[in-house]
Amino acid sequence: MAGGEARRTHSWSGKWQHTFIRPKVFTYSLFPIWYAASWVNAKPEERLWERVRRLDPLPQQYRGRFSNVQAAIGLAGLARLPVVIERTRRHALMLDQLLGDAPGITIPRIPPDRTHVYYQYCAYVPDSESFVKRCIRRGVDVAPMHVDVCTGMELFGWTGGPMPGAAKASTAVQVPVYESLADHEIERIGRLVRQQAEAHIGRASRSPRTRIAGDPGG
Repeated sequence: MAGGEARRTHSWSGKWQHTFIRPKVFTYSLFPIWYAASWVNAKPEERLWERVRRLDPLPQQYRGRFSNVQAAIGLAGLARLPVVIERTRRHALMLDQLLGDAPGITIPRIPPDRTHVYYQYCAYVPDSESFVKRCIRRGVDVAPMHVDVCTGMELFGWTGGPMPGAAKASTAVQVPVYESLADHEIERIGRLVRQQAEAHIGRASRSPRTRIAGDPGG
């Protein structure tokens, strides 16, 4: 009984999270919270994360199975997967074209003998934490990568040297590329991200004495 209750709780939690983060719903559900948080240095998204922990023994709620109805719906949805992936790839290509030569931005690179489904479109940007806040304040949900650097976590007891590649990966950001977005929305996202990168370079090149009057710097 306890195991079944835990699975139902976990399932409902996941259902609500999935609903609220849909692009069309997110605008009116969680985005206002993200916007407000950007001004007070809070990170409400961390409340949605599951705590990193040992999986031995495997938690009871991880042992659930789909019902027959859920499995049937999932199988039917798989038929749409190629279309979803293709639209997402097309959006990613649009961002590549908009951001590929933007100052301070490194876009994801795909080896010529590989393909990418773009579960996330991850890029390196200048001063990522500030960059995320500036984009959110302008209506675009650029988000941090939510990468856990295992070598810095007590759980793993790392005793080796530093891992600069892993540390750098944790500074990447996610740029919206969902297949459900319209092309004009992707274009706006790309322009806004590019503008913020260019603005950052401009601010960095100016001393406080020569800053343009009225520029909030953020």
